Amino acid sequence: MSLTNNKQNEINNSDSPLEFKNTQTDKFNVYYKIKTRNLQLNFKNQIIKILSHDAYDINENFITKFIRNDRDKDILSTKQDIDSLITCKYMKKGLVNFADIERTANTSKNYDVQGFIVTNTGYSKKAKDYVSKNDILLTHSHNILYKLNFYVDRKIGEKKLDILYDILE
Repeated sequence: MSLTNNKQNEINNSDSPLEFKNTQTDKFNVYYKIKTRNLQLNFKNQIIKILSHDAYDINENFITKFIRNDRDKDILSTKQDIDSLITCKYMKKGLVNFADIERTANTSKNYDVQGFIVTNTGYSKKAKDYVSKNDILLTHSHNILYKLNFYVDRKIGEKKLDILYDILE
C-alpha cells in the first residue's frame, strides 16, 4: 500500500506534462479534445462533399512529412488541372488567427498552389493584414464553391491567353 502511495506522490509532485495530476480534469480534457477533433473533421468532410458535387478531385492525403500536426485539415482540390490548397478551420469560438494563415501560406508556397482558408467563423485583423501581403484567399463554408470556381475560371482564362500569345508570337 505504501508503494502505491509513494508512486501517487511522485505523480502528483512531478513537473512532467505527461503525468496526470487530476484525473477528472484529464478525462474532461481528453473528451473535449476528441469532441473538438470530431467537429473539425466533420467540417472538413462538409467542405469535401460540397467540392465533390462540383467535379473537383479531392486529395486529403497529399502531405506526408515536414508539416505540423494539424495539416490533416488540408485538402488539395483539382479541377481542370488547376490545383488549390484548402485549409478547413472549424472554430467553436473566436477567429482564425495569423498563425493559421501563415502556415497555409507556407504550405501553399511549398506545393506551388493557390491557398484558401475556409472557416465557419471569421478572421482576425492581423490575419487579414497578413493575407493582403500574401497570396491566400479567405472564405467561409457558404461561399467556398463560388470563390474556388471564380479562381479556377480566372486561371483557365489566363492559360488561354498565354496560348494565344504564344501562337501570335
